[in-house]
Amino acid sequence: MKKYLKLMRVHHYIKNFLVFAALACSGEFFVLKKLGLATLGFVSFCMISSVVYIINDINDVEKDTYYATLFLSKGDETLEIDARPSDAIAVAIRVDAPIMISASVLATGSVSTDPSKDEEEAEEFKS
Repeated sequence: MKKYLKLMRVHHYIKNFLVFAALACSGEFFVLKKLGLATLGFVSFCMISSVVYIINDINDVEKDTYYATLFLSKGDETLEIDARPSDAIAVAIRVDAPIMISASVLATGSVSTDPSKDEEEAEEFKS
């Protein structure tokens, strides 16, 4: 459940409380009809914003994924093959080939080696 709330960006809902500001400033906060419409507006803004965040995450998944390129050489010929990083590393280890990585990928895609942080992330994904 926690991961769905994180996906929906519930912490951003606080901005939508501004819907009630007009009622509070006009002195009509306790007029039930207007309070009901403002509540409907608040809930609508929350749901619409969550849908937009989820669609954005789906559209950005390819940009947020790292790909590796295998360079296979035989004589004078070189063949480039796109691969998942895990597969590229496995092949490189199997044939004892050098593994090269660009500095930008290393800076943005590196993983923590802090055991306490790893445990914390594991617990977060379990819930």
